[in-house]
Amino acid sequence: MLKKVDYMVVLNRIICTIFAVMIVIMIVVLIIGVVDLFIDIGDLAVKHQLRSGYLEIIYDVLTLFIVIELMRSVTEYFTAKRIRMTFIADAGIVFVVREIMIKLFEGHVEAGELYGLSALIVALTILRVGSVLLHQRDIRLTQENSK
Repeated sequence: MLKKVDYMVVLNRIICTIFAVMIVIMIVVLIIGVVDLFIDIGDLAVKHQLRSGYLEIIYDVLTLFIVIELMRSVTEYFTAKRIRMTFIADAGIVFVVREIMIKLFEGHVEAGELYGLSALIVALTILRVGSVLLHQRDIRLTQENSK
């Protein structure tokens, strides 16, 4: 006899396996990033090149924030079986802010580029606020329907 296969169970197992592998990779990247940050701090202390050293440290710290936000997004999938837009928007905002800070610190930023990145931050912020408001509305509706 042929056994009936529940494809949704198989699909969910595959997705969970992929996300578990992604979390392991992000943990490794996070560890490498922290080690690289400490190496950069050591180089800053030894070489006394403050301008380029600070740029590397700022770049590393903000990159670690992006990886942390993405990791939160992936781990949220395991608990809620969905990816929350707020974590993705947070990672996007941190990424754009990182780019602006680096360009401003280097002094290689044009006005048009700065306006474009600022508009992107505004759009991501509106997306984040909207997703929080919709999430709170969904919670309220769920609570009202359960009464």
